[in-house]
Amino acid sequence: MGKSAQALSTNLKLDNIRVRINKIYDDMLKDEGFATAQKVKLSFLGVGVMDDAILKVFKDQNEDFERMVSKGKRSQNTYNKYKTVYNHLSEFIRERYHREDMAFRELTSDFIRSSISFFV
Repeated sequence: MGKSAQALSTNLKLDNIRVRINKIYDDMLKDEGFATAQKVKLSFLGVGVMDDAILKVFKDQNEDFERMVSKGKRSQNTYNKYKTVYNHLSEFIRERYHREDMAFRELTSDFIRSSISFFV
């Protein structure tokens, strides 16, 4: 183990990840009686527990907005812009992360920077 500030910081982050993975594993054993590496990985990444998934929430919001447009309470042009942003974000997640959606907790500064570069 390194003793530099960067090495200590990295090791702390790795320890936190290890603790989270162990908790997921233990919870699966307790709740379901078994755990697989794939299930632990998917749970850690937030896949399969996507109530707070970015695109799911965005899609739900767009559907609500579309209903408001049909009632004349919102602008069709704004709705079209929301759909365009949704499509770009969806494409970005598929191309960059090879996934269909991501949990909000997975948003990082790297995600933000990369998405801005992708959109521009």
